[in-house]
Amino acid sequence: MKKKTKKSFRLGKSKIKKGGANYKILNNTNVIIEPKNTIKKKLAIIVPYKNRKQHLDILSQYLTHYLKDIDYKLFVIEQDNENLFNRGRLINIGFDIAKNDYDYFALHDVDHLPLDADYSYVNIPTHLSSLSSQFNYKIVYDTYFSGVVLVNKEDFIKLNGYGNNFFGWGGEDDDLYFRVMKKFGKRGRRNGKFLSLPHEYVGRKKNPKYNKITELLNNKESRLQNDGLNSLKYKINNQHNDKKNYTLIKVDWDN
Repeated sequence: MKKKTKKSFRLGKSKIKKGGANYKILNNTNVIIEPKNTIKKKLAIIVPYKNRKQHLDILSQYLTHYLKDIDYKLFVIEQDNENLFNRGRLINIGFDIAKNDYDYFALHDVDHLPLDADYSYVNIPTHLSSLSSQFNYKIVYDTYFSGVVLVNKEDFIKLNGYGNNFFGWGGEDDDLYFRVMKKFGKRGRRNGKFLSLPHEYVGRKKNPKYNKITELLNNKESRLQNDGLNSLKYKINNQHNDKKNYTLIKVDWDN
């Protein structure tokens, strides 16, 4: 009798495994490694989005195959205004829309495709995309907390979500990391391996709002209680449900 093997398929030159990732224990007191949880939980994948249709088409189709054994829905939250991209606020909006029907959330960049990653339930905010092609599949720095993050509903509420006022590239991920460490004293890490689709790297210092981002980060502790989910304001301009596990929601705000 032939031994059964996990199915896989290829995207370009990258081989993708079906199923969860293997990951190692790290000797770091500020990092915990989440074990796999076999209890079925509902996952909402929140993708903040603006003007990246090619990446979105690839990601949505790809996840249909990769996450076929997980009860999930993809919420694409599109910024429908001319402001600089606001990743944190868009994720907050997606969470607010989906929170009543889902147990945990993947806060997911549109250009990250999982090659070998475990999307199962977490008991602590957990960085999933630790090993990304854009950083040669290495942990770029210990406090990096962007790309793809997993968090359960209760913990995201405790964090008050992201700050709402990070416009342009960067800052909101460092702000969230601070909130996690302040609230829980530790964060999870899964060594998920991801392919980063080609995109322009801007860098925080080239952001026209760089000084504002610096100011927000300098005041990150004083903003914890009043900048986030509890101060979130937005309006839905349009909603399009394309498939059972996919919805695109265009949103705007006044300030």
